[in-house]
Amino acid sequence: MKIVSPLNPEKELDTLSSWKDAFIAIDKNPGHWKEGRSACTLARYFLSGRGEPEVIAAINGLLDGDSVEGLERGEIETPCPFDDYLNPRRQDMGIWGRTKSGRRFFVGVEAKVDESFSENTLGSALIEAAKTKADKPKSHAVDRIAGLCDWFGVSPEDEAVRNLRYQLFHFTKGTADVKNVDISIMLLLTFHTPEYDSRKGEGNAADWQAFVNRFFVPVQGGYKLNIANCASTVYAVEKIVID
Repeated sequence: MKIVSPLNPEKELDTLSSWKDAFIAIDKNPGHWKEGRSACTLARYFLSGRGEPEVIAAINGLLDGDSVEGLERGEIETPCPFDDYLNPRRQDMGIWGRTKSGRRFFVGVEAKVDESFSENTLGSALIEAAKTKADKPKSHAVDRIAGLCDWFGVSPEDEAVRNLRYQLFHFTKGTADVKNVDISIMLLLTFHTPEYDSRKGEGNAADWQAFVNRFFVPVQGGYKLNIANCASTVYAVEKIVID
């Protein structure tokens, strides 16, 4: 599988230094690239040759009666719009491929060591959005959250929903909205590196489980999104990688 940057889709990222340079060019914060943390560990995982077969195995676990023909292209920090506003979701990595039966799929990768699913819950994100709207009347921050709630079929006033992590809402919608695919997969890669903090990791696991329990149903190999208005079949699966 050829892995590239959206800024230069012709140049393959085949060394750690090229991947680092491409990541920083998009992220703009060199401090986010650290050994043992998610961005650098994701790069090492794929550059080592370990990532591709393990991701294929995770996908195959979801495909009852079908299997992966191959992973065709990977793109780091790939933009995945989930509405018509600016600033689309950035997947840590997007992967496109095809199954043996000819179905096209997209994998949206969220890489974690023990980094949280953002500091914001949906409720706290909504409070911040309202403050932004008061200061900047043209802001669409509140509209963006309202649109997500409408798509998920929930009320932003529902306390249980407000306590779910905001990042997981746009992770789901951004993955589900990728065009020209039959299957969309949210892949949470949790890396247990020497930097992994088990207390934080357990908190992340609880946040992930609370979200999938609310919007997904268990299936072979993971979970299936329980929302009817999706152009593709949407799955969620976590893979724990011991580094």
